[in-house]
Amino acid sequence: MQEQWERIENCLTKLECLDAIALRPGADPAELQSLEQYLGVILPEAVKHFLLVHDGQEGAGFFFGQQLLSVAGIREQWDVWRSIDEAEMNEDCADFMRSEPEGVMK
Repeated sequence: MQEQWERIENCLTKLECLDAIALRPGADPAELQSLEQYLGVILPEAVKHFLLVHDGQEGAGFFFGQQLLSVAGIREQWDVWRSIDEAEMNEDCADFMRSEPEGVMK
């Protein structure tokens, strides 16, 4: 992962936008363990390596205008999505929501 990041950073440097993107330093391994416990999942090794090199970003959106999330940002987004009342949302959206193939998603 370090090698891929070096290639990305070199490309961004050539495009003169590396500073604007403001990549954060890597996450602490303990933060990743805490995130896994919080989410109740084991993160894929590639995601862990990604966050160990750069724990998200502070600047302009890196990917189609979207920021790379930090460990804290992942946790915040998890909380937001988990706070949605699924039953109420499904009732409100039932007219236009459907599963393809039928019955796979509720």
